Amino acid sequence: MKNKIVLLLLLSLILVPAISIAQTPLFDLPTESNRFDSITGIPDGIIEQISVEVLPKVPSPNERVNIFVQSYSSDLNKGFFVWRINGVNQLEGNGETSFSFSAPESGRSLTVSLFIEKEDGGTITRSFDFSPADVDIVYEAETYTPPFYKGKALFTSESTFRLIAMPNFLSSNGNRVSPNTLIYNWSINGTNIQSQSGYGKRVFRGEGGIVQRPLNVSVEVSASNSGLKAKGDIFLNYSEPEVVLYENNPLLGLVSEKAISGEFLLERPEIELQAIPYFFSTPQKDSSFINYKWKMNGNDLVSSGDSFVNFRNDSGEAGRARISLETEHFSKILQITQSVVNLNFEKNDAISENIIEF
Repeated sequence: MKNKIVLLLLLSLILVPAISIAQTPLFDLPTESNRFDSITGIPDGIIEQISVEVLPKVPSPNERVNIFVQSYSSDLNKGFFVWRINGVNQLEGNGETSFSFSAPESGRSLTVSLFIEKEDGGTITRSFDFSPADVDIVYEAETYTPPFYKGKALFTSESTFRLIAMPNFLSSNGNRVSPNTLIYNWSINGTNIQSQSGYGKRVFRGEGGIVQRPLNVSVEVSASNSGLKAKGDIFLNYSEPEVVLYENNPLLGLVSEKAISGEFLLERPEIELQAIPYFFSTPQKDSSFINYKWKMNGNDLVSSGDSFVNFRNDSGEAGRARISLETEHFSKILQITQSVVNLNFEKNDAISENIIEF
């Protein structure tokens, strides 16, 4: 009886480990539930660094987005890739290191998940969230235009400008997010302007320089309580200030529909020329910021300094006078321009003879 008990104990010691080994798999393949939650194949505590580029970084609603992946420690071209959007497989295969998709509409979001099974059996996972929104930028140059001008004030050298961000952010329930509750990050030519960035700072003020290099002003807008983001930019190209001459008629007033330039036939013995500046840094045409230098046939006129001047043909003879005007800003050296017009006078006695005959 004792021999039977000893024999049974020996058999149990031999069979139990064998059964345990038989029930343990040689390796554990990731299932659909855990494939996207594991990073293996490298020592514990070390996460493999992969380079991920998302273009554009802040996409607009419905804009095409591209994601590129590369690694400097593994050959990802031999790895097996699975790309998912909101958990649904979109692309899979060996060496699929890039993925393209359309960003969602404003107010909606999506998550792109990436699973990589490397050649050595290790895995890498990443995920990317996208909640795009819209932002427009309203541009206002703070330069002078006359009251009758129907165009837009233009940005010139050393002039100031104002930009207003107009975001269109929709919450998950479809309500519009107040622009004053968003965070604004302003940049000029890639340099962040921290003094004008921050919570609720949707208005940006800037000034042009002496070097006329185009300005690329951009703003990134984000919501502090959600993943909503938007980016907008605007290119500001420099324009040149101008001065246009008009006739100030004693009966009709300023004849603004017809500028005087080049050759001008004066059919009366007298004319008043009015200079109207465009795109100068001044609140009005007659101010202490602007100086007008009038000349006739190269000689300075006594009335120089005003925005208007009178010319009269006292001799009554036919003739021609070259009128030039230099307009300059007192402190902004590049805001300067010249205007030239040739006034052609008729003989007064010819007009008198017509009146007598009448």
